[in-house]
Amino acid sequence: MAGSGTKLSTLPCASCGTRLAHVLELLDADAVTLLDRAHGSHTYARGQILFYESTAAHSVFCLRSGVAKVSRATSQGRAYILRIARPGEILGLENLLDGKPYAATAEMLEGGAVCQFDRERFVSVLERHPAAWREIATAVAEELRRCEEERSELASRSLRTRLAAALIHLGQEFGAPEGGAVHLHLDLSRDDLASMIGASTEATIRQLSELRRRGLVSTDHRSIRIEDIGRLARVARLTPPA
Repeated sequence: MAGSGTKLSTLPCASCGTRLAHVLELLDADAVTLLDRAHGSHTYARGQILFYESTAAHSVFCLRSGVAKVSRATSQGRAYILRIARPGEILGLENLLDGKPYAATAEMLEGGAVCQFDRERFVSVLERHPAAWREIATAVAEELRRCEEERSELASRSLRTRLAAALIHLGQEFGAPEGGAVHLHLDLSRDDLASMIGASTEATIRQLSELRRRGLVSTDHRSIRIEDIGRLARVARLTPPA
């Protein structure tokens, strides 16, 4: 069963700076008040679960702070990370549309504040505001398109290329410049990294060691630093970030 976190005073939707803010702009004041009444706010620690795959989808979650990994189990029982959710993202949106069980598991990678909305009350508010529904549907479609593109990339690239591309993506999302390098400020285990690229942990560690040997990255426990992003981009067959 998912952990409930530590209860906070409810964070008002009107002050939301997350992706939900785009939906709120399409609602009237009464609807925003109803959403405030439809949710509670909690703090979650690293490792706590927001929801489990295949369980009833009673809630939608909005990350006010913290980072979560969204993963799905393969037929062999391994977890594959679909995405790393940053502050500002909403989890469980697809379940607003069909009401089916959660298609993935969401686990906190870094602790933070999370707002939890009752699904039925959320839907009740949105049904009276078609423009807000379209915004939600667009967000779900974008996420589906991104997942399909990533599946295609996994099928067509070598393991080393996939790892290099994943590191560059993480650097863009969670990295901070340090001289000419980029330090990934994300506590990501080697198992997590392997789950992102659809490989075994052992194979991922070997490829990471090869990138380190070539001077492209350096590592310390769970810390990763990209030393030469241009060369790493060439390994990933990407255009180097500006």
